[in-house]
Amino acid sequence: MLNEIVDHKKDNMAVTKEDGLITTKAGRKLPKRTTKGWQFLCQWNDGTTSWHPLKDVKESHLLQVTQYSINNGLAEEPAFAWWVPRTVKERDRIIKAMKKQYFRIHQKYRIEIPKTVQEAQALDTKTGTTFWMDAIRKEMKNCSKAVEMLPEGSRIPVGHTHIKDSGGDGGRPVIQTQDDGSPHRWTM
Repeated sequence: MLNEIVDHKKDNMAVTKEDGLITTKAGRKLPKRTTKGWQFLCQWNDGTTSWHPLKDVKESHLLQVTQYSINNGLAEEPAFAWWVPRTVKERDRIIKAMKKQYFRIHQKYRIEIPKTVQEAQALDTKTGTTFWMDAIRKEMKNCSKAVEMLPEGSRIPVGHTHIKDSGGDGGRPVIQTQDDGSPHRWTM
């Protein structure tokens, strides 16, 4: 499993910016659709690293390659210019649709669905059961395997998100992301 993309390199097979466009018979200029000449150094979850061609990494880890290319200024290179903007638009469109759906659903099969832990506690109190809190505990137990605890104040790896509890005051969690190496915070 890919942990992160560490480095990249291009060789003499890579298309230059000057040769990045082709002209059709009608006179339209279109980008060359090629990924030749680009290699990515991938770090895997077991700590090993290996070089892989762009075409393979792009096929298996499209969003990670897209984010890496934007963060490292590669999106304007011909090997990236023909697919990165389309991928970003599609990603944003999917996220927007999911957010719409997330905030629209309050009930399913006439069962009220809580959005926060506080709402789940209130529903359990209202119904006199512990169904929602049991479900949250079970989910947290299952998901804890995918969460890595970092020491307080440590740098967040690129492409990862840090979620910090708001302090138990019933507010929303504080989220800290790292896209370009500098931390910034906002609340949901």
